[in-house]
Amino acid sequence: MENKQAAPERTWANADAETVKEIARLSEVQLAATLTVSIAQDQRATTLTGIYGAAAITLAAASAVALRQVDVALGAAGFMTSAGLFFASLIAAMAARSGNFFLVGKPFSRTNAHAWDAPQLLHAGHAANTEAAIDHNATALARSARYINLAIAVASLTPVAGLLVYAAVSMKG
Repeated sequence: MENKQAAPERTWANADAETVKEIARLSEVQLAATLTVSIAQDQRATTLTGIYGAAAITLAAASAVALRQVDVALGAAGFMTSAGLFFASLIAAMAARSGNFFLVGKPFSRTNAHAWDAPQLLHAGHAANTEAAIDHNATALARSARYINLAIAVASLTPVAGLLVYAAVSMKG
């Protein structure tokens, strides 16, 4: 039976300085990528807000005309659809609201001065802080994505609600 010695425990203190430096660099690259994704997600959310909001206002105006001059059922269906699109616009706006987001390049705290004598510990601390920032940013992106997906779902189902209103009002009249 072989007697295997346990490998030494891997810690930041006994890690190779170049490896730790590379880990810190790669964590900064990933943090920068979350910022890029966040910008794209905010653009998507504000675009949806504008499209759904403009469609809601246009449809409400057309529904007011239809209600008075064309058909009550058509006007009611238009108002229902307009209300749904307006609600979807509000949900999309929630996705773009401001919040805490960590950026690349946060300076070290001077309280970490004890680690300055050991570069691998300095880089290790930076990598750990960057990892926490990445996790925070990922949570913020997931929240925003849920709002965007909900806005799209509401906007997609709104015409069905409008058709149901049209059918219900048409049956009564």
